[in-house]
Amino acid sequence: MDGLPAAAALGIFVVIFTTSALVTYLIKALDQDAVVSLRRMFGLALASNVLWAVPLAIGSTVSWIEHNRQPSINEFLVGTFLAWAFELLVINGAFIPSTAKSLCIGAVQPLATFLLASAFLGLNSTATYAAAFGLVILGITVAFLLKFKSFKTEGAGINSLQTFQSFLKSWVSHKPGDLERYFTLYSHDQPVTTKLVVATATGRTALVLPGVHPGPFYPVGSYNISELIFHELNDKGIIPMVLHGVGGHERNLPTNELAKKYALAVANAVGPSASGETVDRMRGPSTLQLGPTHLTSLAFGSQVVAFLSNAPYNTDDLPPGIIDAAVSAAAESGVELVLVDAHNSIGGKDCEQPTIDWKEVFADIKANPEEEFEVGTAHSSELQFEHGSDVSDGGITALVFRKQKSTHVLISSDSNNAVLGLRQMVLDELRKEDVNLIDLCTSDTHSSAARQLTNRGYHALGEDTDRASLIAVIKKLEKLAEGRLSPARVTTITSQQTLPLIGDKSLDDFAALTKETLSFTKAYAMGALASALLICFIALFL
Repeated sequence: MDGLPAAAALGIFVVIFTTSALVTYLIKALDQDAVVSLRRMFGLALASNVLWAVPLAIGSTVSWIEHNRQPSINEFLVGTFLAWAFELLVINGAFIPSTAKSLCIGAVQPLATFLLASAFLGLNSTATYAAAFGLVILGITVAFLLKFKSFKTEGAGINSLQTFQSFLKSWVSHKPGDLERYFTLYSHDQPVTTKLVVATATGRTALVLPGVHPGPFYPVGSYNISELIFHELNDKGIIPMVLHGVGGHERNLPTNELAKKYALAVANAVGPSASGETVDRMRGPSTLQLGPTHLTSLAFGSQVVAFLSNAPYNTDDLPPGIIDAAVSAAAESGVELVLVDAHNSIGGKDCEQPTIDWKEVFADIKANPEEEFEVGTAHSSELQFEHGSDVSDGGITALVFRKQKSTHVLISSDSNNAVLGLRQMVLDELRKEDVNLIDLCTSDTHSSAARQLTNRGYHALGEDTDRASLIAVIKKLEKLAEGRLSPARVTTITSQQTLPLIGDKSLDDFAALTKETLSFTKAYAMGALASALLICFIALFL
């Protein structure tokens, strides 16, 4: 830097590291949950000093050409404020919500460096103008941050900076407290119905249809509801098959603590005091093809379990309006309905969900004779099954039903959807064994949502685990379950609770806030960049 002594340069190098540690300490003192770390502060210091070095290098080059030190001095001063503004932007944007405190903390490293070097720069009155231009850059950054914070959600008044930092804490540090608190502000008590179909033979297997939807993403709210239910029931000696109901993220619980309590309540619903209809005969399975939708139904007494699959078309959460028409038709037909969204195909073409004539569905299953049946179950924990992130804690389960003339199997996987074509592969392979597939179902777990670097933020079943291995495991599980067949009875249980759900309003508000702030940030960033370049250019010729 134009003759800066080596000792001063070494001192500046030391200052960068010591001030990084000091800034890390200060931020942690203000917010223990902030995502700051010494490694991240070293990275910030490196980036801001590289940014500082660019105008300085240009100024030094001009000074060398013109034999005039003023351009390098001016650019050094402007670079000081440029580095300060950049550190302010990152500290206020990612670490602490107060712009005033961020302004002070962001000044620590640039000003310490400046003060150490200023004794050797030969500052003069002309440098005052360069400093004034530098203040303009700092002012533009402060104005941006204040405007950015002025955008708020309509319902709860949560500003964009709070939202962004709470997402960072959840995603980077796995501390969802702030974000869960914001979702709680939106939550309203709603009735939650959980359906359980418990098959008892030599052991017990429970089909669980939660009234709570997995999500929104790791580690927030009810993201791991299927895993929590699995562990609670498994501890009671019951093999759970946690399925996916109709509806979407509006039925998320706001906190993981509530999700744990809900899972415990579900497990307690199958305790000794549980009440429900118990039968030792079944109807079906019966399969209908309704446009793109495969509908397979089983009936145990007055309870009808219906599985919907749109494979090989793209399948996302089925709209909650479907359940209204289905429940109404079930009441008229004198049955109760457990409606399962198989959630087993992603990556195909989109299709419109057809209107289902539920009276026809119930008439069809009622036309099947009631027959005695046998049940056998096997779980992937019994095998040396090495899988990827597309299978979560609940693993893969095979539940086999055998009647006099046929064998049927239901396969469930604790996964978020399944890759295109996997359902058909499973169906074809089981047919070779003279076994009929009821359906391949996933739990729609969100335990890996936003953790995987894919366009969806997660790996669907068959995307991170070799498909041939999956098919082999499913066939082994079916054979194990078939070898355990014994006469069975089924108990259907309905659990009713009132729980706070986040609802549609929170999702709509956060989506609108994100869209609004991104649009503003893009426009402001372009203007700020142009202004900074202009200021650096003018400073060369002061």
